[in-house]
Amino acid sequence: MPNKRDLRDKVASLFELPADVLTNCSRLTLIGAGELVIENHRGLHEYETDKVVLAVPEGRLTVLGRELSIRSISPDQLTVQGSIRSMEYSD
Repeated sequence: MPNKRDLRDKVASLFELPADVLTNCSRLTLIGAGELVIENHRGLHEYETDKVVLAVPEGRLTVLGRELSIRSISPDQLTVQGSIRSMEYSD
């Protein structure tokens, strides 16, 4: 018997929908190396000018860079600006 994730993936594929529409995952949009938009976040855990840590459905997302700032934040979207060097997921 298929699990819920397999079923959601099949429905998304059948209707040619992005996976994040039917699944509980975050969507990251990197614009150059200067702006990152995170949709479907679960809150801000840590903020420094060289590191931003967010809770996301997949665990934690760490953004490393220089002169990082939070340009905007809402319950479902957060935008980080600055010189973004890397992003990493962890449990």
